[in-house]
Amino acid sequence: MNQQDAASTAPVDADPDDPRKADSPTELTKPSWMFVLKKTAREFSRDQCTDLAAALTYYAVLSLFPAILAVVSLLGVFGQGQATVDGVLQIVGDLGPSSAVDTLRGPIEQLVQAPAAGFALLTGVAGALWSASGYVGAFGRAMNRMYEVEEGRPVWKLRPVMLLVTLVGLLLVACAAVMLAVSGPIASAVGDTIGLGDTALTVWNIARWPIVLVIVVLAVAILYYATPNVQQPKFRWISSGAALAILVWILASVLFGFYVANFGSYNKTYGSLAGAIVFLLWLWITNLALLFGAELDSELERGRQLQAGMVAEERLQLPPRDTRVSDKNEQKDADAVEQGRRLRLAHEQNDSPDAPTAEQADRPRTRTGDVMTDRSAPPPDTRAASSRPVSDLSTVQLVERLTDQVSTLVRTEIRSGLDEVKSKGTRVGVGIGISGAGALLLFFGVATLIATAVLGLATVVAPWLAALIVAVVVLVVGGILAAVGASRAKNALPPVPADTAASVNDDISAIKKGIR
Repeated sequence: MNQQDAASTAPVDADPDDPRKADSPTELTKPSWMFVLKKTAREFSRDQCTDLAAALTYYAVLSLFPAILAVVSLLGVFGQGQATVDGVLQIVGDLGPSSAVDTLRGPIEQLVQAPAAGFALLTGVAGALWSASGYVGAFGRAMNRMYEVEEGRPVWKLRPVMLLVTLVGLLLVACAAVMLAVSGPIASAVGDTIGLGDTALTVWNIARWPIVLVIVVLAVAILYYATPNVQQPKFRWISSGAALAILVWILASVLFGFYVANFGSYNKTYGSLAGAIVFLLWLWITNLALLFGAELDSELERGRQLQAGMVAEERLQLPPRDTRVSDKNEQKDADAVEQGRRLRLAHEQNDSPDAPTAEQADRPRTRTGDVMTDRSAPPPDTRAASSRPVSDLSTVQLVERLTDQVSTLVRTEIRSGLDEVKSKGTRVGVGIGISGAGALLLFFGVATLIATAVLGLATVVAPWLAALIVAVVVLVVGGILAAVGASRAKNALPPVPADTAASVNDDISAIKKGIR
């Protein structure tokens, strides 16, 4: 099912927190879990998540350094910028390939050393936040594909949500970075200042890792919950998909780092670009893990719905957050289909003179001749004699029927003629208005051209050249508008209902044929 079909059949009345559904994954039965796992793997391939991960990698590269700038700027206010960067790079080196650390170190250290304060700091953080939200928006579009729903939120509603998610995510990452940085000599200095002993420092060095893990899982859970255009069940601080994504990411990063260090030959293949290539591959693996966790969350919701007896085999029973944009897009698609149909009929008319034109196909017509000649079709007269065959009617009854049909025909054609005259009159008015605007621009263009010529003769300086360019542009635009307006007015003139007259002639011919 494509996204447009899914959007058109979205269950707007479904309750995300239906009481029939299981409250936690532990309440799912074994068959439900087997179905969820198989469906997750199948949908991961069907949704082309490898391609989505590549697109997210592109957005991540564009958003990564602005995000790092925002985090480092915030931490720099408290004097922890350099220490945090060293701690984060150490963690990345332990988990991922060393080439990724070498690629990141130079730009990040330049960001740390760049001075910023006051308004410049706020402006830099705001710009970095806006740039970093591009990745969150791209992730939301990927989530919409997984949930088989179109984006229906208008930009004035969607963009603030993405900025808020980005801000919350960066704050959580900053907290995790500070916890990673407070270790070793820094932790000892802090402990001596506040009077903590060696035992407390040892406990801190051990406890900070699960706390950091929980913070990262929380950031991913917020990303999963807030970005798609579906009303999800109540927010859970730690989702199963987020936990799995982090675990898969850690394992994949360690394995990839081991492969690059021992078996990879990126230096021979890419030379000086080896570090950048390895870093991009690591980002791609990271996004694969995040998308796999998102697929698991969506399929867990499907399993909960199926176990509750809800019809969720083909699509999840979750209502969209908003449908205004998707409804407008659906209407535009329908209009495009109608335009295509009219274009096809117009070309068929050119190929076959007997084929109906697009206007004739759309215009309601009274088919009196068909009624007169087709004895199986009931006449429009509602009197009792109208149910009798034409061959059984007397001359008087035939004349009465013909009178009624001609009266109906005349009223219909008069109404059609009035509508056609009104339409052509409107087009004539629009054409005259456009021509008037074009003529006005031509007048100002000529005046500007004359003034430019005077300036050019007076002195040869740059301003006259600029004025000349403006005059030429105004002349061209004015000429185009005047030509377009004249063409539209010419096509609409004379305001005579030609189509209606042709329709009347067709009906008269049909009546004559029926009488004969």
